[in-house]
Amino acid sequence: MCTMSVPAVDPQTALPVAICERRQFDRAALRVLCSHDEGLRLVAEAAEGDELLEQLTDLPGLVILIGRSTLRQESGLVGRIRAVLPHARIVVVAIGGELAPASAADMGVDGMLPRDGELADQLAAVYG
Repeated sequence: MCTMSVPAVDPQTALPVAICERRQFDRAALRVLCSHDEGLRLVAEAAEGDELLEQLTDLPGLVILIGRSTLRQESGLVGRIRAVLPHARIVVVAIGGELAPASAADMGVDGMLPRDGELADQLAAVYG
């Protein structure tokens, strides 16, 4: 469920998506999710925040998917991303019920993607 709105993205241009997840299996699952929609283009993938930031520039419409476990391991990650990529939309990936939309907003992220949700709901979370 998205907790904030984002600017409209040109429907003719694929939305750039970056994945930051320390667990390889979960990164693979997020890649598969992105492959289900031709409107999404994977532009970067990393196990850690600093590795991700080295790969990215502030692309228009950039969405960063961050695993909840990665946020737990890397305190201050959202702030570091905001400092370098101020226009990026940050979406935390979590098991449904693990993270309420209000706590996602408290963490400074723009939305929550339910890892165990329906495909349509997951894609809606990416698009915002």
